[in-house]
Formats: sequence, C-alpha cells, structure tokens
Amino acid sequence: MKKAVIILSAIALIACTPKGEIPIEWADHLEDDFSFSELWNYGEAIFRNEYGQLICDGLCPSESYNMLDSEGRILEDSLQRYYQLVDTTHHYYTIVIDEWHDSLWYIHARQLNKDSIECFTNSGVSTYNSLKIDIVGNTCFPSVELTSPAPDSDWTYPCTGGSLKIDKTCWQKGIMKAVFRFTFYDEFGEVKNFTWRGRIYANIENYNQKM
Repeated sequence: MKKAVIILSAIALIACTPKGEIPIEWADHLEDDFSFSELWNYGEAIFRNEYGQLICDGLCPSESYNMLDSEGRILEDSLQRYYQLVDTTHHYYTIVIDEWHDSLWYIHARQLNKDSIECFTNSGVSTYNSLKIDIVGNTCFPSVELTSPAPDSDWTYPCTGGSLKIDKTCWQKGIMKAVFRFTFYDEFGEVKNFTWRGRIYANIENYNQKM
C-alpha cells in the first residue's frame, strides 16, 4: 500500500510539472568536447573572391558596390574605405547541434537581471529555426521558434522534456558552458517529437553577479 502511494505521488508530481520547465543540473567542471569554440567564420554575407579579397555579397552597405570593378574586385584606392564599411570580424562559433550534422551556429546569452538569462541562436538567410533558452534561477524554458518567409507562418515548438547541464565554475566567470538535450513537439509534423542535442560555449553579455 505504501509503495502504491509513493508511485501515485510521483505520477501526480510529474503531471503537475509545467511543460517545457526543466531543472538545471550544475557541475563543478563539465567534461565534454568544446573544441568547436576555437573555430570561426566570417559573417553570412562575407566571401573571398577570386583575387583573394574578402567582399560582401548579399545584405551589404549600398556604397560598397560602387567600390568594385566590373569583375567584382575592390578598387585599389577604395580598399581602406571598403573595409571600414564591411564587417569582416572573425565570429567564433558558440553552439554545436548534433541533429544538424554537427552544425556550428551562434548563440547569444544575455543577462536580464540577477536571476534571468535569455539565450537565442541566430536566424538568417539559410536558417529559419531559432533555439531559445530562457533561464530563471535553477530552471530553464527551451523552445524552437520558426520564422517563416511565408506570411503568417511563424510558429513556436514547445519543449516537452530534456536536460541542461551547466559548468558552474565557468558560469561564475560569465561564461555559459553547457550540454543540452531537448525534445520539442511538432503539432503538424509526421513525426510529432524531435530532439536536439548539443553543446554551448558563449560569453554572457551584460554579466554581473551582483545585479
């Protein structure tokens, strides 16, 4: 009888747990492969032309196009001005997602107040899905947001379960070093549930332990 009561109590506790609310596991030193954080790329619209020059081709400052010759080469007397307009910063990867064939992405982690951090991956020309992780105290709330090019087609996939483990030592230095596994619900998909696993290594913007 006592065993039955314990089982029923556990079931009731699970049933009362809000969907998408996942407790954070804290580790003093998180062991995993975070070598991806040493890799980098240029911005999405930056390419190297056949002359070895870094050029912007896409969403670029309009003035930059006037500095190219007919073959797409930056004019010699415009080089300095061109690179003042075009951002060729080295962007180090901050997240790897295994389910996307070890795709390397960028995630931003930003402190909102003492107990709240918001995290979100970049979306762009080729990426319509954004992983969001809202952290409040020792709990996280993950979701995947679809920003569709079609009108009125944006959608949010809620999280139904998973885990997030964070390196506490790095966290106290303003760095989010974490391993995650989240399962999301796709109401319209043939496969209703999909899971993303991966690792994060990102500086926390506006980090202040005393906020």
